[in-house]
Amino acid sequence: MVTATKLHENSRFSSERDEKSFFTGEEAVELVIEAMDNNDDIFLSEAADLMFRYLVLLAQKGYTLSNATSAHWMVTIGIFY
Repeated sequence: MVTATKLHENSRFSSERDEKSFFTGEEAVELVIEAMDNNDDIFLSEAADLMFRYLVLLAQKGYTLSNATSAHWMVTIGIFY
């Protein structure tokens, strides 16, 4: 079975950003899987993992959480009306 860890071990990322992007995606998938389960502790742990990876990826791209959640952006994508 191919796991994210094995995939990572066998991969050569072309950049540090690629590696951080990979881990952000991995955490997102794990959070979705745990959302379908009934173990709140594991779900919250995965949510924290994803938040950490997300913030690291934002920072590497030169953005902050404030940039990502600006009112103008959220109105544009329809979160706030």
